[in-house]
Amino acid sequence: MEVGAVAHGGFCVARHEGRAVFVRHALPGERVVVEVTEGAEEDRFLRADAVEVLEASPDRAEAPCRFAGPGGAAAATGSTSRPRHSGG
Repeated sequence: MEVGAVAHGGFCVARHEGRAVFVRHALPGERVVVEVTEGAEEDRFLRADAVEVLEASPDRAEAPCRFAGPGGAAAATGSTSRPRHSGG
């Protein structure tokens, strides 16, 4: 799944079959494999966690520990070399 801009709460927005998918543990521009954590077939949107990063963002930093998963701690996943933008 191709991940887009950051939305409210730190989730990134992706689209799948016309629906918004709010993805945790991913950065804008990444391609990820997700696991849906909230939502059903008839819902307008889904929430999901990135479980594997297929194409990482150049802003992705090394996870702080092996238990952090693909996204690490939310504040620790992005590089500090560029300013952070959360949209808006």
